[in-house]
Amino acid sequence: MGVSALVSPSFPYPVHQLPSPNKYTLSLKVGPLCFLCLYLPPSLSCSDLMSILSSLPSTPTPSCVVTSMQDWVTLLVIQ
Repeated sequence: MGVSALVSPSFPYPVHQLPSPNKYTLSLKVGPLCFLCLYLPPSLSCSDLMSILSSLPSTPTPSCVVTSMQDWVTLLVIQ
């Protein structure tokens, strides 16, 4: 269980994995953009969900230098 990223060898931008705050998160830097990807299983309790969401950074990490919050993209996947 978790989040995976598949990147084509011909993709024109560098892709780097960044530190993630929990096991349900995958943080990536793709070219100049940062992505915070989440997998939130339906079996999570409300308190676990809130704990996971509160552990997410509200600003970009030091390893993800961005010029504005528009460069920080969050993708939520709920099944």
